[in-house]
Amino acid sequence: MLNKALLLTLAATGAVHGAAVPQLQGLDSLVKPVTDTVKTVKQIAGLPGTSTDGGRFGPKWINDVAKRDDPEAVHQAQAEPVDDVNRRRDAPQLESRQSNSRQKLAQMHGTYQRNTLAQLSDSGKCNKNNIAVRKEWGNMSRQERLDYIAAVKCLQSKPSQTPQDVDKRAKNRWDDFTVAHVVNTPQIHWSGLMFPWHRNFLHKLEQEMRDVCGYPGYLPWFNYLNNQDNLEKNPLFDGSDTSIGGNGGSNGCMTSGPFKDYKMNIPENATPGQCITRAFDTSYLQQNVNADALLDLQTKPDIRSYHQQFESERGPHTNGHGAIGGMQNLILYSCQDSYFFFHHASVDRLWGIWVAQDFQNRANALDQDTDFDERHAYNFGPLPEANLDTELKLSPPWENTKIRDIMSPTGGNLCYMYD
Repeated sequence: MLNKALLLTLAATGAVHGAAVPQLQGLDSLVKPVTDTVKTVKQIAGLPGTSTDGGRFGPKWINDVAKRDDPEAVHQAQAEPVDDVNRRRDAPQLESRQSNSRQKLAQMHGTYQRNTLAQLSDSGKCNKNNIAVRKEWGNMSRQERLDYIAAVKCLQSKPSQTPQDVDKRAKNRWDDFTVAHVVNTPQIHWSGLMFPWHRNFLHKLEQEMRDVCGYPGYLPWFNYLNNQDNLEKNPLFDGSDTSIGGNGGSNGCMTSGPFKDYKMNIPENATPGQCITRAFDTSYLQQNVNADALLDLQTKPDIRSYHQQFESERGPHTNGHGAIGGMQNLILYSCQDSYFFFHHASVDRLWGIWVAQDFQNRANALDQDTDFDERHAYNFGPLPEANLDTELKLSPPWENTKIRDIMSPTGGNLCYMYD
């Protein structure tokens, strides 16, 4: 079943508003697969939560029950959804099971940390004394959060390094990362490049924040299991000066936090001075990225089954974007919102934990064979090569990186782990 939540707008605002997809000058061969998705996207119904039936996760139960021609059933459905009754009845058992799954996930995280450190010596390029720790936002001090926010704003103020003949829309260093994501989208989604490409992408951002803007910390991550019932209770989204902003308002624009006034340069066919948009929908996390779902994912026996579930319609990649909505449903440009990097740090963390359960058999494992239906639906072309010698491309000004050089978070130029 194809995902209609996140990828309806692969053509970005062009597909949403009926405009043409922005073209990247000098990169037609790379962008064409994305441009070709417009026809497909325009034929698909609206995003969940915007259609008349409430979307895929919306309250369709009234119409479903009405079809039974049972007046009493219709009355009961209108008064109280059957699903809600069952949910309350099963709540104690579900809570117990979720708690058990959380404990098992915590045990796997402990194994990940022990096995990662066990591979390191007391000296060497990456060792027990210099390994960086990427922290969950809630575990960071006020000053650490302010430092991160300042570094993002710094990149948003630095002039772009993207050549004009590559993409004239890029105006700052933050835009440069969006360009890299745009031109590579057909190759790096629903393919074996998904995990390594985004790991390299995160590393480049972390380097820029530290080298260009003097950021003393490392990339933070977002715990999907925290505050699933109300994201605005999470310190990441509480709208304070130490958050990355809260939900979108009536027009979708963020109304709080340090980035509420940021105006995007990309996509170019957005309203001039386009804001960062969000539309929280916790059902994506509660239904598909709960503790049970994550435990089921993290206990997959091989990279193919692991990857297939991760990038499926109900996997954490899709639903981690969908839960925030707004810009996160515009896959090409989703990294204009800093949340993108929290989400993908979480993706990287889950992959790292899975690998660390069995380093011997998983350290160099890549899924080269799964041909997702979405690749055909969105004209992404044939599966790209995915082996240790494959070069990961970003865009100018960055050089290519071989997969083998970023497969290990503690090898090559990498030296980090998650708290």
